This record gives sequence, structure tokens and C-alpha cells, in this order.
Amino acid sequence: MGTWHNRLPAALRWRVVHFEQRLKNRWNRFRTPVPELAGIKIPVVSKLTDNICSAIYGGFYEGAELRTFSTMLHQDDVVLEVGAGIGFLSSFCARAIGSERVHTYEANPALRPLIEEVYAANVVNPSLRIGVLGQHVGSTNFYITQDFWASSLLQPAEPCKEVTVPVYAVNEEVRRINPTFLLMDIEGGEYDLIKSIDFHNIRKISIEIHTDVLGQARVDEMKSIMSDAGFMVDQRLSSAIPGVKEVLFMMRSSEQPVISSA
Repeated sequence: MGTWHNRLPAALRWRVVHFEQRLKNRWNRFRTPVPELAGIKIPVVSKLTDNICSAIYGGFYEGAELRTFSTMLHQDDVVLEVGAGIGFLSSFCARAIGSERVHTYEANPALRPLIEEVYAANVVNPSLRIGVLGQHVGSTNFYITQDFWASSLLQPAEPCKEVTVPVYAVNEEVRRINPTFLLMDIEGGEYDLIKSIDFHNIRKISIEIHTDVLGQARVDEMKSIMSDAGFMVDQRLSSAIPGVKEVLFMMRSSEQPVISSA
């Protein structure tokens, strides 16, 4: 932000910055209507908010997770992704190891056509289910925010739309899919899932932990559960914004890090 912004009243400063962001994104959408990140085409930017577009055009969308998959995804891995978003990471994984080895779940039904468009643009077809993973089969409320990446099973403070979505039994799905690599970014829903999951043959986890939503006590409990299951944090591929969130990569201690050709 330029120094001249700082001389504006706070309310006006926010409006000016937001307006500049909108103009920049409009120019980017015109100049590059189908941006690419890590070789993955993203043809849906015209349907995304300015905040999300800024992350895509800025090159840092899903940056921590992408760095992990770029170095730690093996050809024999089977990926279970909880929280597909627009299908970017599952497309990346499918391109690297094959669509049949990638299984993803997304709670927000409005994202299905965007995910399918991203898959089609990248000629991949991972298994996609609309719904959430939980302890038992059923249904639950899900809260959709304007920026889809803040949508959650936990009702947020910002305006949102409430929908009912199906729940798939997490351990039934784990046994059926037999994943080795778990990716999870579900805006606070990770606590209940980690408490319920049987890790089975999962050897690697990339997880976004939302401390600001869950509180430190629940975060510590989650880490203890994963540690007791044999997972250790790889600090090289982990990052944190203290008090806000952590993006952790964890491996079971018997798993030796191998750089893949993905």
C-alpha cells in the first residue's frame, strides 16, 4: 500500500484500497482470463470474488499446500482431500499421480460446476463428492460465505447462507479409499474430524488448523491426537500466523521423505 493511503481516514482508505483491488482484478481478468498456477489452468476467475482472484493472480493461492504436494507427493500415493474449493489442488494431484488416485469432498454445492470446469480445463477427473465427512452418515448445516474459502460447518460472524449438506462417515470412506495422503482445509471443522478419524494407512497429512476459530486448547488436543498416532511435524513445510492459523505438514515417523517427480 502506498504511503499516501495512510493519510486517508480509515474508512475512506479501505474503500480506496478495495476499489484499486477491483480495478486490478478486472484488468487481470481481461488480460489473462484463464490464469495458470503450477501448470493448472483456472478458467473460473470471472465467477470468483476479488479477494480470491487477488490470491490467484498474485500467485500465492494455496501456496503452502502446493509447496507440500510439489515435494512430498509420490506416484504411489492415494490422496483424500477434505475441502476441494475450486478443485485446484485436486487437479494438481490428479495431473501428477492420476485422477483415479485422488478423492475429494466439498461441502458447498454451489462450487460443483466450478470444480468440474477446472477439472475439464486440465483434463482430469478426480472422484468428487458434495458433502462433508463426519462420524456418522446423515446431514448437517453448512454456512456459505461470499469468499468461499471462509465457508464452514461453524457459523461465522460474517453474513452467510445456511444450507443442508450430506454427511459421509469418515472411517467408512477412509477404509473404502485407503488414502496415504490426507489434505484438510475446512475452516475449523478439522477438530471434530481429527477426533473421529481412524488414520488407517494414512502416512502424510497437510492440514490447515484455524486457531482463531478453535482456540489453543483444541489445537493442542488435535496435535496430541496426531502425535499419538505417530505423526511428526515437518517444520520445513509448515508455517504459522500466531493466534490465527497454522498450515502443518506431518508424516508418520516411519515414513521417509522422498522427493517425487510431480
